[in-house]
Amino acid sequence: MKFLDIIEEHESWNVIDSSKLGTYLECPRKYMYQYILGWRSKFPNNHLIFGTCWHNAVELMLNKGYTPESIQEACEGFYNEYRETFEDDTDEGFEPKTPLRGMEALVGYAKRFNSDTWQYDVIGTEIGGLVLITP
Repeated sequence: MKFLDIIEEHESWNVIDSSKLGTYLECPRKYMYQYILGWRSKFPNNHLIFGTCWHNAVELMLNKGYTPESIQEACEGFYNEYRETFEDDTDEGFEPKTPLRGMEALVGYAKRFNSDTWQYDVIGTEIGGLVLITP
């Protein structure tokens, strides 16, 4: 009996994305556990939560401009959204992806790209989607 005869095939096996490819390149066994067997940690992933908070904060600044008020609003939004998942006693274990570092980075980002608002118009912001890698 083959291993794949023991478990029921799932349609998600046919979807390949950058996360799956990265996981496979990192460790084929980890790929099998996560994407074939569906074994996942019950704990939230700090990288995903931090990244979501970051993208939402940057989107806010792109849409409202890099004013002191929008930077403040973006930082507060980042912090509050992050804290919905992680308490402050977890920060040390997630260094450098902490709310304080995120907010410092947002201020630096706003300073670095502030002149873009004079040169470019925002016509849209990034959304999730699929990218075909084969015909």
